[in-house]
Formats: sequence, structure tokens, C-alpha cells
Amino acid sequence: MTQVKKKEYEKLDMEYQALSNSGQEKINELEKELQGINETVEKEEQQFTTYFNDGFLTRIEALNNLIKNNAALQFRYYLLVIILLLIELIPVIAKTLLPSGTYDEKVKLREEMEIEIAHSNISKEQELKELYNTLAKSNDEEAINTFFSITKDDKTEKIKVFSKKWLNENHQTFDGLWTRMKKEILSKQEN
Repeated sequence: MTQVKKKEYEKLDMEYQALSNSGQEKINELEKELQGINETVEKEEQQFTTYFNDGFLTRIEALNNLIKNNAALQFRYYLLVIILLLIELIPVIAKTLLPSGTYDEKVKLREEMEIEIAHSNISKEQELKELYNTLAKSNDEEAINTFFSITKDDKTEKIKVFSKKWLNENHQTFDGLWTRMKKEILSKQEN
């Protein structure tokens, strides 16, 4: 009986070992598959983190991708955009459609008054500058006339001196005398 039990035990042990070996092979295959899946997930996560950016453009791109695939979301998105746009434009629309109030009228009249005052100041300043230029010109003319009337006798005296010198020195021509007098006595024109 012990031998039968022993044989039975050995038989069961061999079946157990065979079953254990085949089970271990399946477990190893599944672990390899699981390890491959984990590696793929890690690679995808790393790729995702390199592209991960919570900036404005990324958000817009994500929203566009969602809108492409969902018609209901598309409708709601555009409706929301239109509503927000109207909210932003309401003050401008109201300003153009509603009549202007007393404040707007006061501002408009104030601006018109300031424009008139600016024009008036500019024309007064121009008149003063023209008056200054006119009086300066007449004053300068008077000073020049005085200068020439005072120096007239001196010029005449100098001409007489040149003429006497010319008469005493017979070797100088009349043209030479004239050239020398032009240089030293006559006035030059203003440039």
C-alpha cells in the first residue's frame, strides 16, 4: 500500500510539475507582454510630456480638435463665441444707437471752444510776428539811411584824397584809380 501511495504521489507530483512548468511558461509570456505594454505606455507618456504645454495655443488646438469631432459641441462653441462678441460690442452699439446726452454735448461744445481759441491765438501770434517784422524793417531802413547820410561826407572827403593822390602820381591810370576806389570806398551788396 505504501508503494501504491508512493507511485500515486509520484504520478501526481509529475503532473503537478508539468502543470506548474506549463503555467510558468504562460506566466512568463504574460509578464513579457505586460512589460511590453508598460514600456509602450511609458514611451507614450514621455512623448506626451514633451508636447505637454498648457499655453494658449495648445488650449486652442485642443478645443479645435474637440470641435471637429462633435457637432453639438461645435454649435455650442460658436454660440458662446457669438454671445461673448455681442457682450463686448454692446457699449459700442449702444453709443452709436442712443442719442447723445448732456455730457456728450458739453464735451463737444468744449472741444469746439478750444479749437476756436487755438485758431484765435495762432492768428494773433501771426499778426504780432508780422508787426514785429514790419517795425524791425522800418527801423533797420532808418538806421541804414542814417548810416549812409552820416558817412556821405566822409566818403566824399576820401574820394577827394584819392583824386589828389592820383593827380600827384602820374604813373597810375584812371582805371586803376577806379578799381582801388571801388575796393576801399564803395559799399558791397548784401548776399
